[in-house]
Amino acid sequence: MRRCLLSLLPALVLLGCPSEPAVGDDDDEHEDDGHEHGTGEIDTHMHALLAWGDTEELALGTHEGMYRTEAGSDELVAIFEGPDFMGLVHDPFDTDRYWGSGHWSANGMGNWGFAESTDRGETWSEISLTGTADFHAMAVTPDQEGFVVGSWGGSFWVSDDAGRSWDEQSAPAGVADIEVENVQGPVLLVATGSSVERYDVGAGQSSSALSESASAIDRAPDGWLVGLAYGDVMKCDATFDTCTTWDGPDASAIVHLLGDDNPDHMWVLTAGAEVHHTEDAGATWTLVVEGS
Repeated sequence: MRRCLLSLLPALVLLGCPSEPAVGDDDDEHEDDGHEHGTGEIDTHMHALLAWGDTEELALGTHEGMYRTEAGSDELVAIFEGPDFMGLVHDPFDTDRYWGSGHWSANGMGNWGFAESTDRGETWSEISLTGTADFHAMAVTPDQEGFVVGSWGGSFWVSDDAGRSWDEQSAPAGVADIEVENVQGPVLLVATGSSVERYDVGAGQSSSALSESASAIDRAPDGWLVGLAYGDVMKCDATFDTCTTWDGPDASAIVHLLGDDNPDHMWVLTAGAEVHHTEDAGATWTLVVEGS
């Protein structure tokens, strides 16, 4: 194990301001518990799907920045333009805080490192690993404040102080998506494209948690959401002893999922750059955002 202590710059660099919204054009609207989403279009690819703060809007990490939906509108609002958000997570202890990673070549940062926003993505500060890391998968946990994990360069990078310092340890091959099952170890759930593996980072050992073609995994209020490479989705309990398969939106592989307190609701982001929503456990799906 290598302990990498990264001190902060004397002054963090605040990056940019929100710009004008990007406009989509579609007349269909979708009602979600009285909250209407238009079908927004965006001319870029998407990597992350999250809640925007404590609102009912969706936040999207894309090749060209961070965007959000807007109630009753067919427009996607540009929150922060510029970096390619390959990784984006929402702090479970602070609804306004996000952590991101990726690259920002136009700003001279091939590897953006680890960045933080405390205002729902409107401004960002470089915290650490600038020029070193471009996390393509990131995870947080409601079990410990400031605990963040990223995957980059064949390693897992683990921080218990919100990215101010990191432990780098080896990662298995085929990491598509990760979640934190236990901060001790830590033990991660790794979607590999062919399974969900339970991986003890400290021990460097893995065991099978779910033998399905898992391309994505995300936390649900009562367990785990699993996206499958052939486009369907699963809801599993906390131990993966019981899983239920839902029909997917008849699209490409699932790369991110988002649930809420209603067990029949789910949003999914597909590899084909589409966000779909179901309110009836996968019986029907509505297209919410279409990318490229």
